[in-house]
Amino acid sequence: MADGDRIRAVILGTGVNSDGRTIGLSLPSEAAQAALIQTVYASAGVTPDDLAFFEMHGTGTPAGDPIEAAAVGRALGQGRRDKLPIGSVKTNIGHLEPASGMAGLIKAALALERGVVPPTLHCETPNPAIPFDQLNLRLVREIEPIAAGRCAGVNSFGFGGTNGHAVLAAPPPARQPAQAEDGAMPPLVISARTAESLRALAEGWSERLAATPSARAPALVRAGARRREQHPQRLVALDADRDGALDALAEFIAGADTSAIVTGTAVREGKLAFVFAGNGAQWPGMGRYAYHANPAFRAAVAEADAALAPALGWSVAELIERGVTAEDLVHADIAQPLLFALQFAIVEVLRGLGIEAAGHIGHSVGEIAAAWGAGALSLAAAARVDDARSRRQ
Repeated sequence: MADGDRIRAVILGTGVNSDGRTIGLSLPSEAAQAALIQTVYASAGVTPDDLAFFEMHGTGTPAGDPIEAAAVGRALGQGRRDKLPIGSVKTNIGHLEPASGMAGLIKAALALERGVVPPTLHCETPNPAIPFDQLNLRLVREIEPIAAGRCAGVNSFGFGGTNGHAVLAAPPPARQPAQAEDGAMPPLVISARTAESLRALAEGWSERLAATPSARAPALVRAGARRREQHPQRLVALDADRDGALDALAEFIAGADTSAIVTGTAVREGKLAFVFAGNGAQWPGMGRYAYHANPAFRAAVAEADAALAPALGWSVAELIERGVTAEDLVHADIAQPLLFALQFAIVEVLRGLGIEAAGHIGHSVGEIAAAWGAGALSLAAAARVDDARSRRQ
């Protein structure tokens, strides 16, 4: 299904690996390609018989094509009831060097969208070194229809031994919009240039929503989020129906705190963001050099330690000072408080140098440090969250 000029497809699985050492820099590895393909399909839950066709990388070289065909046949072809249809967009448009994999991806998405596989052109005499029957593969010679629910594989590999693979499917039929009478609607999102004008805008939206029938409220709210310019001061009303949104807006306008309203300032001109790593970023001895060499870092660790120690029952500062071991880091309830303390200390040192981020984002336990850095959590609250999370893990 095409959405305007956009091609839509569902990516069911992707993967990359490396050939490792081979007898030549430009010679691909059959074993590595086959292993990657098997891994991607196992992870995506796709069987060889689910494939409508397979888009080969198709180097066109005497060595590359037989190796790729052997890998695909070994990983997929020989496990099918019928021969796996294969082709390569390079036979249609030529080799695009670094963009060749993208061309194959576009071809696969278009084929699934249109429900047909295009023929493999300009390949009258296939490479005689490829045993198609034995590998249970066949070239697509003419336009072939694709049955609903089938998938397409896209193979790509490059000079130097990097292999990539993706498996795609056509998107499911678009869901019909919810019936208007059920009253469900998306969150109300409004914005203004100042806090005062945001409150005035909330009053206007409250009046407008009150005058709008419940059945039309979702369309009005959706248009407000998508069709109006967004300004720095933001408000989101989280209730899923008109009446709930009206109640939340009334509380906001009256100055009362309500969990149904979220407000904040969007970052527009910020040029720096801090990204906080999660569990897995730790290493033996981490932070020890900075702790001994940098007084500001040491003071920040002591501040974090004061917040963490009452719940932990041990000192992150003492552990960093004597040296974190690999055995220490096996335990989440040790590694995660250490990560938080070090991330806290790094941010504090940077702040002392006049370096502050406009945005903060974190992964896993790094989300706690990100929430503290952004001001969403105090140090004491962040320490409690870190202790509770690490103990339960």
